[in-house]
Amino acid sequence: QRGGEGKRLVIPLRMASLTPPPPRPPGRRSRPPCLLLHALLAAVPCVAAPGRYMLERSYMGEDFFQRFWFWKWPDLTHGHVEFVDEPTARSSRLLSATPDKVYIGADIKSVTNGKPRKSVKIFSNDVYNSGIFVISLDHMPTGCGTWPAFWMTGGNSPEHWPAWGEYDIIEGVHRNTQVATALHTDRGCSQASLIPGRDFAGTWQEAPGKPHADDCDINAPGQFPNQGCGQLGPEGSLGAEFNQRGGGTYAAQWSPLDDGGGFFRAWYWANGTEPHDLRDRAPNPDLWGVPYSYYALHPKTCPQSHFHNMRLVFDLTFCGDMGNALYAKKCPAEAAKMTCDELVSNHPELLQDAYWSIRRLETYQWQTWEQQPPRP
Repeated sequence: QRGGEGKRLVIPLRMASLTPPPPRPPGRRSRPPCLLLHALLAAVPCVAAPGRYMLERSYMGEDFFQRFWFWKWPDLTHGHVEFVDEPTARSSRLLSATPDKVYIGADIKSVTNGKPRKSVKIFSNDVYNSGIFVISLDHMPTGCGTWPAFWMTGGNSPEHWPAWGEYDIIEGVHRNTQVATALHTDRGCSQASLIPGRDFAGTWQEAPGKPHADDCDINAPGQFPNQGCGQLGPEGSLGAEFNQRGGGTYAAQWSPLDDGGGFFRAWYWANGTEPHDLRDRAPNPDLWGVPYSYYALHPKTCPQSHFHNMRLVFDLTFCGDMGNALYAKKCPAEAAKMTCDELVSNHPELLQDAYWSIRRLETYQWQTWEQQPPRP
């Protein structure tokens, strides 16, 4: 639920190189991905291209923020927040980067006297059309008033959103303890055929006028405005318990095959329980078991054409559209005394967990054996 109408910023896009998609998910027999020619010429039959996922980029390092640009315009989800540019964020000590740790946070000291609270929202310079995206966190924002997300989007202008799609990998609000992973598109992306327990290990998010939110269209009938299709991960994948356990790792895979075998899928592991292949930076998702989140890409139900040139995004807003809607439910004691905006403005002592601590952020792309460099 990170996008919204009324966006005006048009972002120049640098096209990421197309890469062949990986094998199919558990429960659907895997096969090698197609050659790049098939991705460019749909009429050409698929040709088997064995290979493996290779590290494309590690974002970690003192130059972390050089790989992102800063959003410094109003929050499109109407949060009680002021997103600041990089010089302001640095002078306000809202961010830092060392070789093995990145901090991104909000102002958790000032009483703002009704004004929005300073925070950070950043977009990757790189754009993606496939891949595995791995993030390990020591800590993520939580607490009443907070609305953090790590997500991907195809753009912020009316021409690009929602037409080029949105993939929310990690999203939470207030004191939520289960991660929400969602897609947001325009019309024509249904996930109604997916069954929890068979296709994914998580559960569907609730919807106001139907059993669950399984239509990714931001204007889908029976769902909240801009709800999209949403799935919930395991308990402890978000919130205070996540932080107390030392965090954890997420891996999200985007395979853009458009012959009925494409998908988005995501896994979560508590700190110290990540699979060995992922620890060794040689990920093989077919060994990871059933994902907690799975969305199918199919030309008849949800074509791959809904998703283009997506950037990685971190942001931490406060209250806003979803935060205000769920404030009384998630924070009843606080809601009985003050509004969400009042809490955020006047009680920084309640926002001490409003920060990200990142220890790993990597992207991987599929390479055929022919594409891989020879060993020395």
